[in-house]
Formats: sequence, structure tokens, C-alpha cells
Amino acid sequence: MKAPALLTCLFLTASAALALSTGPKAPPSPASEIFGQPLSSQRQSDDRALYYLLGSAGHELEFDVRVNGQSYLDEKMTLPADAAGATFELLAGDTAHRDRLLKLAESWRNRVSVAVKVDGRAVRELSLGELLASSRDLQRLPFRLGQVIKGTRWFSPEASEAPRRSPLSGLLKDCTSNCQSQFYSCMSSVCAGQEECDYCNQEFAACDANCPPPTCTDPKSVSYYDSPGTITSVTWAGTSCLLDAPSLAEYYDHDYVTVRVDHYTVTTYCDGHSSSTYYSTYSSGYCWHPTHISCSSASYYPINVCY
Repeated sequence: MKAPALLTCLFLTASAALALSTGPKAPPSPASEIFGQPLSSQRQSDDRALYYLLGSAGHELEFDVRVNGQSYLDEKMTLPADAAGATFELLAGDTAHRDRLLKLAESWRNRVSVAVKVDGRAVRELSLGELLASSRDLQRLPFRLGQVIKGTRWFSPEASEAPRRSPLSGLLKDCTSNCQSQFYSCMSSVCAGQEECDYCNQEFAACDANCPPPTCTDPKSVSYYDSPGTITSVTWAGTSCLLDAPSLAEYYDHDYVTVRVDHYTVTTYCDGHSSSTYYSTYSSGYCWHPTHISCSSASYYPINVCY
């Protein structure tokens, strides 16, 4: 969604938001898509989200994630002054990397740990399973999502799913083509008749590791994108009986809604790792939320309906 369309709805003055029209119901606002999800009071819990409750104040919150002791990803968030007591989400808005991490943790071979740091000081270390369980417990109770001023994420080549060359990946060039020829020779002699051969695979990997890297200039690529808007808070401001159709009326809650949008810059490097920086913008405004409870004596239609 484009930011200007969102701002058109959200930066209404209080008096404009409260204004009512006696004419036919207006078409949905361009920003209505942002409200096409349950409000906070009715929000569906996400059993894969990775929430963390920050107990103490600080300027920077960091999640250092390691797999079997090796750095996998690192996220740092710059926090506002009221961060203490708020809840923050690891990999918010990045379900691809989050789900890949959770998939890794499902294997008994992998030990995934998360070190939580505030202003560079370690405050807690827990397994990814413990963080996930704690996140699910948090979502059973009311909680306050903290606002993030800006953030940085660093991903290892494994987290970025950097492509790895395979002896069976078609025609390879230069040094690697010689390694491929040796691989086929090995398969026909040492492992004749076999579809898979650990020995030949290891020989190819050793040969390929000694090949000079392909020509590449850092940064390899830079891209930009905005996350979909996410409702972070809803405050009830009253209830009114309003028209839903010429002869039908129902109660509408008047809600003050805050929406967060993250703006990302993603950089990939020749060695396969990547990083992303982001900053968050927050927009707030009033909208009417239907309760689907019938009422009578309504004369006006709602403006800016959020579903």
C-alpha cells in the first residue's frame, strides 16, 4: 500500500473523523485495506511469532541468534524512551526468515539459541523453543507492542540461503568445470553404478573450494521495499448507532488506531551474507468498527470504516 493513501485516512483531524454524512454510504477509503484485519481487541494470535517482553529500559535491544554456536542472524533495534515494559518482535514482518529459522530448530541436530542484549549487555539467553513458548504465553494476555525507531538485521549466508554450487548443476565454467569433469570420472570409476557417492561429492567440494571466487564487487545488490501496514494499538473512544443501509442500523465502536509501516533497505554481499536496515513510521487516526449488533434511531452513515 502506498503511504500517501494511508495518510489520507489516518491524518484526519478529530473533528473530521467524527463528522457524519446523511448521503449515500461512501465507497471504502483507499486505506480500508490496512484495517481489513481484526482490531487488537479481536486479534488472532500468531503461534509462530517471536515476541519478547522487555523488562528494563534501554536505547538498543539486540537479538543474537546462533545455530550450533555459529552466528546465524543478528537484529538490533533502536528504542524510544518508553520501551520498558513493552513487547518487541524478532524478525517482525519477515516471515520467510522467521519460518526458515523455526524449521532449522525442528531438527534434533540443531541447537538454536537466542541471546538478548540491552545496550550491549547480555540480559538473557534462551533456546528458540523457549522464546516461542514465552511468545505464545504473552499473546494470551493483553500486551503493549513497543515502537521501534529503526533497526538493523544481519544474516549469515546460511540464513540468506546463498546458492551453493553443485557438481550436477549443469555446465560450469573455468576452474569449476575441471572439478566437474573430475567428479564424473570419480563417479564412473570409484562409485560406478551409484546415484549418490559421498566420496566423489567430497572430492568435488574440495576441488571447488580451491577455485578462485567469481568476479564480484561489494555490495552485490541493494534493494528497497516497505512492509504491509500493521495495526499496533486500538483505543476505544465510544459507541454510536449508525446506518448500515437505508433501513438498517447497527452499533459502531469509534476506535483510535495506530498503524506501523517498516521501510527496508536490503544489501547482499559477494560472500553470500546479507543485511537489512529499516526504520518505522507510525500513523494514527479514528475509524468506525462495526459490532454487528442492531440498533434503531440512526440517521447518519459512518465515515472511515475499519473492519
